[in-house]
Amino acid sequence: MSSILARVKYVLGEEANIEVREVLSIDSAVDKLHLHDMTVLAGLGSPVNVLVAFSFEEDLVVGLFEGMAEGLELDGEDIDLYKEECAAEAINIVLGLSTADLQSEDITISLSPPVVLDNARWIHRHKNAHFACMRLTTDRGFLDVNVVGPRDLFDERMNYTV
Repeated sequence: MSSILARVKYVLGEEANIEVREVLSIDSAVDKLHLHDMTVLAGLGSPVNVLVAFSFEEDLVVGLFEGMAEGLELDGEDIDLYKEECAAEAINIVLGLSTADLQSEDITISLSPPVVLDNARWIHRHKNAHFACMRLTTDRGFLDVNVVGPRDLFDERMNYTV
């Protein structure tokens, strides 16, 4: 979680000049995750084996798109598609950078392609899964970062343990 937080702050700041103002830990003993307007899912492969869901409020997605698309000539009809692609690419960068913090010299961590869920409202917890959640308050809205994996992968501070 600390690696992802550091990388999210970096990517939002560098790509869109969006500042993370506050980070709140959210109770991880929940049965379902309530999602914002757009959620990007991606998985980190073995040995980490977790699914990460980044759930954005609409204004944050707009701010990210504006920052990443600055200076580009884009067709106005495809703005929603471009916003999804910007959110997915930002998360791809975040998780790609985070893998460097988690891998050892002889192990490579795979990364699944991001999947965008638009207007999904929740993700239910399966019986053997555990949710580790944090809410980031930015100057453009909320971003919830949710890591889903087996309980024994996390310590008491919700950080991944080997």
